[in-house]
Amino acid sequence: MTTDRLKIAIIESVGAKGGMNYYDFSLCSTLSKAGITPFLFTSRHLEKEKSDEFNVYYYFKGLFSNLPRFIRGIFFTCQYLFILIKLKIDHITIVHFHFFQFTRLEWLQIWLSRIFDFRIVSTVHDAESFLYEDDQKIKSYIFSTIDRIIVHNQVSRDHLLSVSPGLENKISIIPHGNYLNFVKHHPRNIGRETLHLNDEDKILLFFGHIKEVKGLDILLHALPKVILSYPNLKLIIAGKVLKDDFQKYEQIIQKNNLEKNIIRKLQYIDNELANHYFSASDVIILPYRKIFQSGVLLMAMSYQKPVLASDLPGMAEIIEHGSNGYLFRSEDPNSLADSLLGVLDNDVELRKVALNGYDFVKEVHNWTDIGIATANVYQQLNGNIG
Repeated sequence: MTTDRLKIAIIESVGAKGGMNYYDFSLCSTLSKAGITPFLFTSRHLEKEKSDEFNVYYYFKGLFSNLPRFIRGIFFTCQYLFILIKLKIDHITIVHFHFFQFTRLEWLQIWLSRIFDFRIVSTVHDAESFLYEDDQKIKSYIFSTIDRIIVHNQVSRDHLLSVSPGLENKISIIPHGNYLNFVKHHPRNIGRETLHLNDEDKILLFFGHIKEVKGLDILLHALPKVILSYPNLKLIIAGKVLKDDFQKYEQIIQKNNLEKNIIRKLQYIDNELANHYFSASDVIILPYRKIFQSGVLLMAMSYQKPVLASDLPGMAEIIEHGSNGYLFRSEDPNSLADSLLGVLDNDVELRKVALNGYDFVKEVHNWTDIGIATANVYQQLNGNIG
């Protein structure tokens, strides 16, 4: 690494609780190729990874323990102050955050960064939180304080401008990257053998954190109509319950006699197990009530799997119905069921749609272009320093 390259500190989102690992490593790798020297600061609770292309520091410790929130807050403040001092010593002038929510923790990061006279870039992955109630005063402070905002699509940009007018010159749209370097696509039969699934069954996959906004109940309400035609259908529910009560989903399962059609894996899904779940599935279902950008959607396309998703704007920006995926009317179990019945028996069409989705994310959501676009944001901001 040469000394004249622009140095950037990328701070992993605490709110993501480790889910940013693949994203951050992919971004830093492409930034290195685009002429930037990235320094990644991430959480110690993750499985530690190393890179020959950039520096990785595992500083955040004890943030997800059972210690009282006040104590964890002190730990975080001390650790973040240590990071800021290190950045000053290393002559870094720009810090880049990832935000999924806008709470006191995000406010503290921004406030301390500005006190230390850093320029600030933030990728806003969720324009409003789906887990916490955003503090609007904090949100307003953050948007007025940071220098550049990155969002993944027009939907997110429009939402930010609707709640915080005047941000036009701060916002850049840079797509979320694909998962092509992350996934390991097994043959369908291998995935099913590993998971002890029958080859003749129709397999649906609901993947990711289970929370109210993800609409699992909508999918469960749609299943009885589909099972009339496909009694051997299986739905895999794979993901950790996050600020939700799975008992309400169990009640739907019991009420509709779906027990023999449901496979539960209610825990964090590691990469290898995710490979088998996606590989074994016929269709990935995303029945979300609200979304700005879905990483699961891009992951499914990277696995060359057809996706059926709610027709929300964040989905419709990516999915062209019948071409690279399928859409159904949001929050309408009948529409979901009818859409499934229309495609489950057409293996040729499903394969064509899956390959189109793969080609789409390979071209439009490639990390090389994302790295160049992000580097341009840094360079433009750096040109305004001083």
